[in-house]
Amino acid sequence: ERCDVAFPCASENEIDQSDAINLVNSGCLILVEGSNMPCTPEAVDVLREANVLIAPALAAGAGGVTAGELELNHECNSMQWSPEDFESKLQEAMKQTYQRALKAATDFGYQKESSEALVHGAVISAFLTIAQGMNDQGCV
Repeated sequence: ERCDVAFPCASENEIDQSDAINLVNSGCLILVEGSNMPCTPEAVDVLREANVLIAPALAAGAGGVTAGELELNHECNSMQWSPEDFESKLQEAMKQTYQRALKAATDFGYQKESSEALVHGAVISAFLTIAQGMNDQGCV
């Protein structure tokens, strides 16, 4: 069967090398990590070789965190917005997450078209954000 996008969301290492080969042979273009480290290293190698774009859990999971923050603001601060406004705010936050990851990747020498760009960019962006926060707080 055809597979355009895969969403492994169950557990660590649920996608092994043979699963990755099956995804590639099924036409998979994007793998969105819904759980932490859902692919074995061998599976990642297969996906990268086939130029399957991997959306890392570090960035993909930002949607749940953002939705929680929006809900908390809605409840605690009596902010009012429609479901459409909520969706728009969530989409904007995810767009910014994507753009920050891609910019970090390209700033550090990864090709924008590389299947690894978002993975490395998300890690770099997260590190830079934490480092800036620590610096702002006088921790370093």
